[in-house]
Amino acid sequence: VDTLRDMIERRVRGEEVPMRIETAIRRRDGSRVPIEASTSFVDVEDTLLSVTFVVDIRVRQSAEAALARSEERFRILIESAPEAIWILIDTGLVYANPAAIALFGYDRLDEVLGADPRSFAHPDDAAAIERRSRAMLKNRERLAPYEYRVKRRDGRSFMVEVSSIAIEFAGKSAILSFARDVTERKQMQLRLLQADRLATLGMLAGGMAHAINNPLTYVMLDLEQLAALVPKLVEEPALAVEAMTRLHEAHQGAERIAEVVRRMRTFSRVDDQTRGPVD
Repeated sequence: VDTLRDMIERRVRGEEVPMRIETAIRRRDGSRVPIEASTSFVDVEDTLLSVTFVVDIRVRQSAEAALARSEERFRILIESAPEAIWILIDTGLVYANPAAIALFGYDRLDEVLGADPRSFAHPDDAAAIERRSRAMLKNRERLAPYEYRVKRRDGRSFMVEVSSIAIEFAGKSAILSFARDVTERKQMQLRLLQADRLATLGMLAGGMAHAINNPLTYVMLDLEQLAALVPKLVEEPALAVEAMTRLHEAHQGAERIAEVVRRMRTFSRVDDQTRGPVD
């Protein structure tokens, strides 16, 4: 009543007053009921009258409280999730949970807000990010998870698997993304591949041993004959032709052995050789 009386007095003085307020009334049994009062003022025969519509807002307040509790539970759930979660609009990141902030090596949310996700990605993956973002934002396509090479704030590189969907956020088209670090998984896959190669090498070892033994046998025989011929070259120059023939055969056999060994190496380890100048 006092609030309404104050509104009328201010209106009489010509001030602008709110036309809608929330307050509470006391019922006959002493309980208080929240209401929304909408007031308008009219002049009737030079008399200022106020017309007020009163609405019981207990149901609305209960719904608003339930929504607030739901939003709080959802916020706690998202911020407690072990996976990185972020929301992207056309101007950059507008939300990132603590796991996402830590994933990229930052400490606070304000350090990543507005950032372009391509700035975290390997240059070769930036085009894929742009292409997939455009497909989701403009065409509303549902895309399969994708693996990106990204870098932390400290420059360390790692691999993440990202799943994204198109959503509406604050009235704008946005992308909700879930990501996890799969660097260790990729390394495990490489180790499993290496183990498979070693197992294959074990199965092929018998055949390769036979393939090596054949040229090795005549290489050794040719070398033995060369050892016997070389001292006689001074006395019998005609033996030089035979000696060169044996040497040529030994060279061919050695090349065959080297080729077999090169093939074995492709199964025995990951091809991580590097070349560079040496002194």
